[in-house]
Amino acid sequence: MTPYKLDYLTHQDKWNALDKVEPDYEIEHEDGTTEKGYTTYTYSGLDALGLYDWKNLFDNTNEADDLEFVTLYGVYCSFSYYDYGDAVTDVNGNEHENLLAMLMSGAKQYDLEYNYTVSDKRTLEEIIVFKTESYGYENEDYGYVDTPLFGSVVATRCSPLNEAMKSLKKVYIGTFAFAALLSLLLIKAVRSWLNSPVKRIIRESDGWNAIHWNSADASFIKENHQLYETYRSALDTMNSQRAEINRLNRALEYSQKAEQERRRLTGDVAHELKTPLAVIHSYAEGLQEHIADEKRDKYLEVILSETERMDALVLQQLDLSRLEAGRIKLARDEFLPAPLIRDIFGRFDLIAEDKELDITFDLNEQLIITADEGRLSQVITNLASNAVKYTPHGGKIKAELKAGQSMFTVSVYNDSPPLSSEALEHVWDPFYRADKSRSTKGTGLGLAISKQIVELHGGTCRVYNTKSGVVFSFTIPY
Repeated sequence: MTPYKLDYLTHQDKWNALDKVEPDYEIEHEDGTTEKGYTTYTYSGLDALGLYDWKNLFDNTNEADDLEFVTLYGVYCSFSYYDYGDAVTDVNGNEHENLLAMLMSGAKQYDLEYNYTVSDKRTLEEIIVFKTESYGYENEDYGYVDTPLFGSVVATRCSPLNEAMKSLKKVYIGTFAFAALLSLLLIKAVRSWLNSPVKRIIRESDGWNAIHWNSADASFIKENHQLYETYRSALDTMNSQRAEINRLNRALEYSQKAEQERRRLTGDVAHELKTPLAVIHSYAEGLQEHIADEKRDKYLEVILSETERMDALVLQQLDLSRLEAGRIKLARDEFLPAPLIRDIFGRFDLIAEDKELDITFDLNEQLIITADEGRLSQVITNLASNAVKYTPHGGKIKAELKAGQSMFTVSVYNDSPPLSSEALEHVWDPFYRADKSRSTKGTGLGLAISKQIVELHGGTCRVYNTKSGVVFSFTIPY
């Protein structure tokens, strides 16, 4: 019997076929469950119903001529199907049609008395493995003999290297890709490490700031250290030169500002002294020429008044110069500022009554401070005097004293037209007047002196407009 065609089924194929028919028996178990099964359906019967999906292993029926074919059904059968394969050359260089031909030509050399396996390692790409097995032993005493009755010799052709390469193909590709990526990262890291000093200089050259260099950044490459040291030396030299340039620029700006301030103050002082000197000169000439002898006393009174005004101007100018130079030593007096503020505003009661001014107070009566009482009295007097002077007839003035955690603030509000932005910026400057056309008997130094006194106490001055007036205030720590 020669097999020409072989079809086969798996267990799952059988169950798939049985799922397509109705079970022919049913068993009920003690636990109440039921089990259905099949007893009448055979492999051939299921095949006759066309329920199988056969799988073909080989089909050589086209090679048979005038042969009678018989179909056999086997259950759990075992068979060997061998593909003779291509031509093969043995180790002696003899060429054979296929592996079977080579095996048959050398079958006599195999000893069937023993079972063994041997490999013919002809090349790394191809190996032939031979295996022998002996069967059918008999012995006269025990029913078998030592010599085997028959045996089998099997030759298997394989290519382990090719098979391994096929199996490990993805591993090789993945390993190569990982190695390439790792190499690129390593090259990038090494290049970045070698170029780090240059990158630091490029990064810092914008502002030429000092580079932070740790011991962890140290490199054993001498050129990197030399580049860094050269850069640091140039940077130190440049920083030194820049510091010197900045110092000279500040000195020049201070000198220019001081010169401008000196010229301005000189002009302001000359302008302030010009008017009283002209008045004194005019009235003195009248006395010398005996003009209007009946007004002699009035002339002398005017001369004395202008002289006192010039004297006050000179004294205040000297006071401002000492304050700006820091040659004034402040006293440390402990006192209540609220009574002081009331007393100072009380000095202007006559003027306030004459102008029908409404003066109110919002003072922290319990606040005790430590400061130069005389100098702060001078500051508050200047603010009160200006408020009374520039508040229109029937206007309002309000004095406030507020205390914070470590600071106190004195504010003086008065009704008046709002100050311009220029006036708000320069009102604390010496000899500055918001309305230059307005005639006044003041020296123009009161607010400038007040600001210097407040700043000597570590405080600040403010001025701002409200809806109906202006507020002058100062804040000092206590």
